[in-house]
Amino acid sequence: MTIDSLAPQVATFSVVDGALSPAGDTPHHKLASRSLATGYAELLPASKGEPAAVAIPVFKNNSPASVAVIALPAIEGVAGVIEIWEPVGPHNEVKLRCGEYGKLERFANVSSFVRFEKGMGLPGQSWARGRSVIHSDLPNHPGFLRAAGASAGQLMHAIAIPVVSDDLSSIAVLITSREQPLTRGVEVWKAQPDGFELLDSVYQELDIQDQLSSGASIAVDEGWLADVSNRGEAIIHEDKATFGVSRSGNGSSITRSLSIPGYHGNTLDHITTLLF
Repeated sequence: MTIDSLAPQVATFSVVDGALSPAGDTPHHKLASRSLATGYAELLPASKGEPAAVAIPVFKNNSPASVAVIALPAIEGVAGVIEIWEPVGPHNEVKLRCGEYGKLERFANVSSFVRFEKGMGLPGQSWARGRSVIHSDLPNHPGFLRAAGASAGQLMHAIAIPVVSDDLSSIAVLITSREQPLTRGVEVWKAQPDGFELLDSVYQELDIQDQLSSGASIAVDEGWLADVSNRGEAIIHEDKATFGVSRSGNGSSITRSLSIPGYHGNTLDHITTLLF
């Protein structure tokens, strides 16, 4: 199967006067509304052929600015994982609050018993760094502490996206398998005074001309990153001239992108971009 056949549904909602915009009554709107109300990443389990989905709220200056929703394709027998982790107890640990694992029962069982200290494992690293973190080649990644389960499920790459208001509320984790790549690429960009620097990335089925190396930079007023910074919320882009900036292939192998900003207070810290 190709990325096109497995591409997830994505949606974004602005928060205006404490309510989602645009208004609606769809399952994804209801999921985003629940996320807005709780301040957590929230999960909609798969049911009756409908795909599982996760809502990820964005906070700016400790107030909700937008909510992004990502829904996994509902394809029988194909594995993709969504997890939501949360801080627990007097120690600096996170535990699994809920997850969607499809047929990966062994990996689900292992995950339900694991707790990660701050700085340990994928969720713990995301918490400690205060930004999104990517792990690639999971069965062989030294920092992915559930590697045995990942190998059994042929899981390949993972991205942890923290939800931070005045403190960490939750961490959304998306894990792809060989069968379900989910994205053509994921990039984590660090906001700098004069632009953005690519901290980490992973690519699948993306033309080499559209891939970027760690350390790549984009000026503060260029492309999709400038748009996200100026608007201060999660945004879907479908204009290749926007997300093709600095790519020698001009984004020709990308159909759209979803970018989720991460703030520390009122200061933009990083932007996570999913490429489809």
